Amino acid sequence: MEHSQLAERLRQALDQEVARHEISPAAWSRIEERLRPRVWRPAVAVAAAVVVLTVAAAATLSLWHAPSRPGTAPAPPRLVITGRDRLPGKATALTVGFGSVWVVGSGVIYRVDQATARTVATIATPGTGVPGGIAAGAGAVWVTSDTGGHLGVYRIDPRRDRVTDFIPLPSGPVSIAAADGRVWVGENSAQGPCVVVRIDPVTNRTTGSPIPVGDNPDSIVSGAGSLWVTSGAGDSVDGIDPATGAITATLSILNVDAVGAGSLWGATGYGIQRMDPSAVRPPVTITLPGAQDVVFWTGSAWAVTAAPSVRIVRIDPGTNRVTGVAAWLGNDLIFVTVTPGALWVNDYTTGDLLRMALA
Repeated sequence: MEHSQLAERLRQALDQEVARHEISPAAWSRIEERLRPRVWRPAVAVAAAVVVLTVAAAATLSLWHAPSRPGTAPAPPRLVITGRDRLPGKATALTVGFGSVWVVGSGVIYRVDQATARTVATIATPGTGVPGGIAAGAGAVWVTSDTGGHLGVYRIDPRRDRVTDFIPLPSGPVSIAAADGRVWVGENSAQGPCVVVRIDPVTNRTTGSPIPVGDNPDSIVSGAGSLWVTSGAGDSVDGIDPATGAITATLSILNVDAVGAGSLWGATGYGIQRMDPSAVRPPVTITLPGAQDVVFWTGSAWAVTAAPSVRIVRIDPGTNRVTGVAAWLGNDLIFVTVTPGALWVNDYTTGDLLRMALA
């Protein structure tokens, strides 16, 4: 038989085999049986073997990358502790920037390396503590101070791990954010209206008129085109246009801790509240007893709970349902923040700072 005829018969046989969507262990012997008693020339035999192995490999790869069948989807990744640093004192607020996690302590700021989860610097900041705020951005780390005669904001140079300026304020600052080229500080005043002031990072001085907001502005979160200022003494959140400083919305929700999936997220003590920034749709509450804080990370909302025990809970924004709960983590976890590859929480009682990742 001519080589071309033999090759054509081999191709037809292989096409029939591939049409069955699998290469069985006996495929080669069946092809051989169909072609007997022909004499196989070495070159043709080698070419045929290469074709068979190539088709078999392609079938194996397609099975490897095929989507899971219904009911056989793998379990979601687990949240595991990948690092722990015990800070020498009680710690509160956290922020991330310049390759580090920055933690507010009593009169000090701890700098923790993201890669090693170890403290690499302790910076004296008299007057910082509880309550306190910290933010990273605009070329520096900014920390509020409201005790010990120190009413204002520290500026820390992350290149030298030292305070380079202190911006005094007339009232006690309780919250802070660095966004849109400015530093925004929420001030609590017993003599007049509570306000948000803007600090110019070039001059280290306040700029523009103070922005009146609700009582005790205890958090400022940037996202969805606005700054969201929570009124700790009421049930409302003010939205500020960062370009003009004007109040653009006042939402009837308890607080905003994070922004993600086109929504505002806040912990209420009894659950997690999800709100449409435009207020077109009514808020949704995901029941979660003891909810203390929430962040948005890896496409999900992650909440810290305190009851019946301290845990990290994952919420699917597509269904507003809890999809995973981490094991017991500590005694009194208060604050949580995220880096691209890890979620960080602190234990106020023990001083433990935990780095967690998806396994």
